[in-house]
Amino acid sequence: MKRLTTLPLLSVLLLGSAGALAAPTWDSYVKDSCQANGTRQWSAKIKGDTGNMTLDQICKSVVGVKVGGTSLTALPNRCVSYTFNGWWGEWNVPDSSCAPSFYPVEKGACSDTRFGARVYSARVNFVPPGMSWETACASVKVANIAGWEQPRFADRCLNKGTGEWGEWDSMDGSCQSTFGAPEKKQCNSNGKRLYTARLENTYTDWDYACQHTSANIAGQAFGKPDRCVKEVTGEWGEFNVNDSSCSPHWTNVVKGRCSDSGRRIFSGKLNIDKLADAGLTFAKACAETGATIHGPSGDIAFKRPNRCTAPDTGEFEVFDSSCSPANDSNVAASAGSFVKSTAHVELSCNDVCANSTGNWGFPTGACVKGSINDGPNAGKAITCGDKPASLYAGATAMACTCAPPASGFADTHAHQMAYLGFGGRAFVGKAFGPIEEALPWCDPVHGPGGALDSVTNVIGAFEGLVGPGHKVGGFPAYDGWPRWNSLTHQQVYEDWLKRAVDGGMRLMVMHAVNNQDIFGVPMFAGKAAGRTKEDMEAVDLQLAEAFRMQQHIDNKAGGAGLGWYRIVKTPAEARAVNAQGKLAVVLGMEVDHLFDCYSDKDGAFGDGVKICDPAFIETQLTKYFNMGVRHLHPMHFKENAFGGAALYNAGTWDSDSHDCSADGYSQVCGSIGLKPSGQALVRGMMKRGMLIDVDHMDRRTFRDTMAMTELQGYPVISGHVGLVDASAQGGDRRHEGNLKDEEVKRILAGGGMVSLITAQGHRDETPTAHRAGLPVVAHDCGGTSQTFAQTYLHLLSLAGPNGRIGFSTDFNGFAGEPAPRFGVDGCFFQKEIGAAQVNPTQYPLSIAVKGSPALLGRSKIGERTFDINGDGLAHIGMLPDFIADLRTQGLRQPDLTPLMNSAESYIRMWEQAVAKSTSVP
Repeated sequence: MKRLTTLPLLSVLLLGSAGALAAPTWDSYVKDSCQANGTRQWSAKIKGDTGNMTLDQICKSVVGVKVGGTSLTALPNRCVSYTFNGWWGEWNVPDSSCAPSFYPVEKGACSDTRFGARVYSARVNFVPPGMSWETACASVKVANIAGWEQPRFADRCLNKGTGEWGEWDSMDGSCQSTFGAPEKKQCNSNGKRLYTARLENTYTDWDYACQHTSANIAGQAFGKPDRCVKEVTGEWGEFNVNDSSCSPHWTNVVKGRCSDSGRRIFSGKLNIDKLADAGLTFAKACAETGATIHGPSGDIAFKRPNRCTAPDTGEFEVFDSSCSPANDSNVAASAGSFVKSTAHVELSCNDVCANSTGNWGFPTGACVKGSINDGPNAGKAITCGDKPASLYAGATAMACTCAPPASGFADTHAHQMAYLGFGGRAFVGKAFGPIEEALPWCDPVHGPGGALDSVTNVIGAFEGLVGPGHKVGGFPAYDGWPRWNSLTHQQVYEDWLKRAVDGGMRLMVMHAVNNQDIFGVPMFAGKAAGRTKEDMEAVDLQLAEAFRMQQHIDNKAGGAGLGWYRIVKTPAEARAVNAQGKLAVVLGMEVDHLFDCYSDKDGAFGDGVKICDPAFIETQLTKYFNMGVRHLHPMHFKENAFGGAALYNAGTWDSDSHDCSADGYSQVCGSIGLKPSGQALVRGMMKRGMLIDVDHMDRRTFRDTMAMTELQGYPVISGHVGLVDASAQGGDRRHEGNLKDEEVKRILAGGGMVSLITAQGHRDETPTAHRAGLPVVAHDCGGTSQTFAQTYLHLLSLAGPNGRIGFSTDFNGFAGEPAPRFGVDGCFFQKEIGAAQVNPTQYPLSIAVKGSPALLGRSKIGERTFDINGDGLAHIGMLPDFIADLRTQGLRQPDLTPLMNSAESYIRMWEQAVAKSTSVP
């Protein structure tokens, strides 16, 4: 049982008394200040009987009802005691009037910081206690900015001195810049005309405003100008507007003369007066502008003219039956020609004249032209390559007009021993010796996949090579090299050179070569053990190697003097060798710093000779004359102690220069001229009957040299060159490293010789040649024999049929060679044209040179067979094939006579030099 608890009497009396008193409550609510963001304090004093309750007990037990007239019914947030005013409760009541706010938003000026916007602003109205004004400004969204925008925060908050402000940027069309009336200007590019308009209503950075302002110009909408410019007259936008009147087109097209291709020439004028204002050169505009020509047989559409002639003329050729072409069938026979008649109409007159299989009697020679002797086509002219049996029904006999056999051609510039130059590791492949040793795979030097062949990796891009690296296969497959665009592999091996001799080559100038400054740069080839990269070291090694090759060939032939490779030191020796059907080899030198004679400012890669005075030069000339050298280049790629180098590539641009565009050049020209040491060198060479090669001279050095030699009636040679005036206007080949027409005539008039390098550029660099009385060779496959033919025909037109002209390969000289017209590499630089090539050169070749076999098959090396059609000029043994390809494409026997007798031209020039040497002071 639970025990009952009895309360004391006093407690009962007190409880009874408390129940009778009023319970404590809160008096009237008093509105106080804001306390925090969106909160206001209300307070009330406790009233009623609190008994012995503490303030804390009251605060936790007496609820405030509808505090301050709000819906809030809650205990106080806190209670405080005031000494003279009693106990109070305090409530935090939500009150929007205590949140940050702004005064009404005011419309302001256009913004200086935001294009196209107007600034609206409002002063911060209230900052709650404990909050910074920046926070208050940034925390309130304002509606109806500009009267339409959705509520958003201020873009920025600023203290302006007059209080704290919020600012809003609102897009406003009246704050956007505009362009004024456009002004029509000149054509400024192909198909575009320049218009300008002044920028107006600029409220911000003018360039920014210009770049963000649209316009409608001549009916064409622009989101912004093509350019913005600031002038004295204000800020302007420039607009390139489509305008057909700014596209080049041909006007005043007129019917003209017959060309020597058997076609009619129509000529027209380009319509744009100021091509430069349109961003065009004449050459570019002409090459890109087609026309429809109303020819004798109807309208013919051309993508471009057949040729362009500055300043404004384009010529188009259309077939016209009234025009007779220049070809084998209508060429005049030269003195000494003879006729051979035969019933073997299954052959060509090339075969018959050369007596290629020994069945058509003697004498032998080179075909000039032919005709059919019987049947329905009796009397019809045929070309030298035609085989009547396959072309004309009923033909059973033909007559072939033949010229006497040629004396042989010369290669006036080759670097057979270049593998001993450039530090001894730039090239792979020796000139002679067992083929498996001389021509191995190149990867031990050039690295796996040829990746370490820095010369090809840097220079090869200009020859269409895509690096890094290349195929490395040498003996026996030769799937990597030799090839037409190989730069660092042997291309003049003994067997290949012998094939060239069998094909009619009778003279070669073998230049010892080096570029010590260029190859002193470590990125190129490394050095072989014990080697430097200095010029004269390389020269001495290469000259000695030539004599070792002569001995090697002699040993194979059975003894001294019996071989076909004969180094000659006089013109008489050259004639004797030529008469035996062997190869006369003339030794020459082509280096940057001949005799180590630097320019005053040079010497970065070697000390050189400090004083190259006449006495020293005489000593060196005597030394190398005694070593067999007879052909010299005073200049190569660098200015030296003798004169200035022609400026036309990155290896030469370190010399003083001047603008020579007025002379027809597209690049600057050197300003050096022949120096006193150079005069001593030229005089010393003339006194010894040595051949002076004027290639690589800047124009002033060339002219100074010519002035000296002409005074003595002494001939000079340009041994590996291109022609400025056979090159496209504005093109890269119009530089002083090539010859202008007046320079060609000057050399020839002095009894000298001009030899064209076989690589004559690309299709866009060398226009098709149209020269009176000469055939026209199609030029739709650039960088091939077709390109060489254009420059050769130009040279032939200057020199005439008996001129001292020839060609040179620059093999092993980083020059590259003509590409093939057919096959994988066919028309390499115009792949889309390659498949369309016709008329390949046929094998075997008929050779009409004294001392050579009449028939020459394809070149075979190890496991590979080479063909000019698919391999181009891959090695020196392909020179007969290259000449045959020129013939295939339309050059006639008289056209090629100077080339096929160029060995004789060289010897005659040499004889003249020796004869004049005795009178040189």
